[in-house]
Amino acid sequence: MDSIVVHARDVVYQTNFQNTYNDSEWISIEVSFYMTVDVQERYRLLKGLLQSRQPWHLYQFLYEDADYNRDLNMDLLEVLILLAKNPVGRELAWYYYRNKWNELQITYERTNQRLGQLLIEIAATFEDEFHYTELNDFLALTPGVDANVDARFWALERTNMNFWWITDNSVDMAESFGLDVKNN
Repeated sequence: MDSIVVHARDVVYQTNFQNTYNDSEWISIEVSFYMTVDVQERYRLLKGLLQSRQPWHLYQFLYEDADYNRDLNMDLLEVLILLAKNPVGRELAWYYYRNKWNELQITYERTNQRLGQLLIEIAATFEDEFHYTELNDFLALTPGVDANVDARFWALERTNMNFWWITDNSVDMAESFGLDVKNN
């Protein structure tokens, strides 16, 4: 890793993990992540690790290594935001957010704006009726609190806009990829 110039490491790490399915690479980089003391290098490695397309590695990092990560003062909200930017990790982040909502509110306090920002980040790529319904159901079951009320609205609005944009433009997208589209 030292052979990669510092300013290119972000891109190299992320691109590598988006395009590899090699378990030994994951293990090697994860060991480097835990052994590195340089905060910036550690963050670059974290962003790379969380771009993995292997859900079992993401699950292990979020759930099984959680206590160890907490001991390292790792910012869970940042981990979830980075996971949400990964198409594979997005579902894991969404599941965690819903199922640990009460715990997150206790840990980070009900008025923490980052909890609301996390919801916006997770919902940023929701584009179908299934996710819209899941988000709507979650919001109906959990109270909006202080700083998070606006974020909840924006997450729902963004999901709605994504859904309708894809619905309105699906024929054009299919044609640009040369797909045969039959209108009903």
